[in-house]
Amino acid sequence: MISGAEAARRWRARHPEKFKSQQARRRIRMKRVGAIESGNLNSLAAAIKVWQKETFPKATLTSTAEHLMREAKELHSAAFSLDVVRRNIDGLQAHIPTRALVEDVADELCDVFHLLVAVAEAAGIDLGRAVADKFAVNLGREWGEPDEQGVVEHVEKGVEG
Repeated sequence: MISGAEAARRWRARHPEKFKSQQARRRIRMKRVGAIESGNLNSLAAAIKVWQKETFPKATLTSTAEHLMREAKELHSAAFSLDVVRRNIDGLQAHIPTRALVEDVADELCDVFHLLVAVAEAAGIDLGRAVADKFAVNLGREWGEPDEQGVVEHVEKGVEG
């Protein structure tokens, strides 16, 4: 009887092409694990791009943007629930633990982030560069007062309100 290690060695010798593809998959898995453990958004975005291409090969820019809209609505709902509890709006009592609500918001934020990465990839956009460029624009803008929903938008120059 041969050992498991010996059987594996023989299999690798008989199937070098399969072993190489297994090694490549293992390296990809380890990169994903490293990205997950690091918590670095750039590393995670890179790992997410690869995973999305493998997992959703038929996704289009439009289908991904549609999915993003759905997830954004779920984020809005989760954020609203958390806001109601935190601010005790209209005297409503919290019957859901705040921690669970925070976790719901975090889950939805992650779904939105994954889909933002996918939309950017499908459109050929360097998301990091685009975010940095837009942040620079926003730093130079003038901002108005909150509307009825608390949303603050930038003031268009030369436009009377």
